[in-house]
Amino acid sequence: SFFLDVRKSFIYNLQNIKADYGYIYTTIQLEDKSVSLGFGNCLYNFCKKNKSINYLTKNYLDICQEATLKPKLYYTNFEVIKLKWIKKDLYTKILKYIIREKGIYNFRWGDALIRYYSIKLIGADVLPLRGCLYKHQSIFDSRNFIKRIFSKLYFKINSSFGRDEFEIKTSKLDRFFLDIKKL
Repeated sequence: SFFLDVRKSFIYNLQNIKADYGYIYTTIQLEDKSVSLGFGNCLYNFCKKNKSINYLTKNYLDICQEATLKPKLYYTNFEVIKLKWIKKDLYTKILKYIIREKGIYNFRWGDALIRYYSIKLIGADVLPLRGCLYKHQSIFDSRNFIKRIFSKLYFKINSSFGRDEFEIKTSKLDRFFLDIKKL
């Protein structure tokens, strides 16, 4: 995993994040259903047992259905988490429940899937981080010489024009070089 391009504003803004969780905005992706088997049902069972907890979002049924039918995740190795928030009892309670269900071992539920839906269920204050171009290692093949050269040229050209707002509306070239797909 690595950053292809980082704007100064991105670095400065990291110091002032007030949200519970920050993720690079282009990293929400669909998860393969083969490694999320039973996860939505696990979340639903947790919510049924803990309905009285005021911190669960009211639309937990929709969240559990999404986790079953169209699971998503933050596909990144870069995240900003408020430590006070992640140590909350409810977050650790969800994690302990998921671990007891053994889906991590039996169905390969990953940390990104678990984090994405734990954050949604709790209703954390989430902030999409902008001002950088990030590639997860399995998406960006640095052995592809032509794409690597064109990517470097593309980012140098963008920088020379001072195009600092590329993430607000992505161009076709942005989508090509970032492999952004609409969900």
